[in-house]
Amino acid sequence: MENTPIRTEKDYTLVLQRIDALMDVEPNTKEFDELGILLLPHQNTSIINWHI
Repeated sequence: MENTPIRTEKDYTLVLQRIDALMDVEPNTKEFDELGILLLPHQNTSIINWHI
């Protein structure tokens, strides 16, 4: 998945789907690194939009 800004609800949904697909990956893999990268903007978006 290409890392791009989350600008629309569709973008957000795609990121959530990718995060879900990566939740069971093994540590110290390329996919694990991708999961870490994807979680940062997801967490920030959730905090900003839903005041978590």
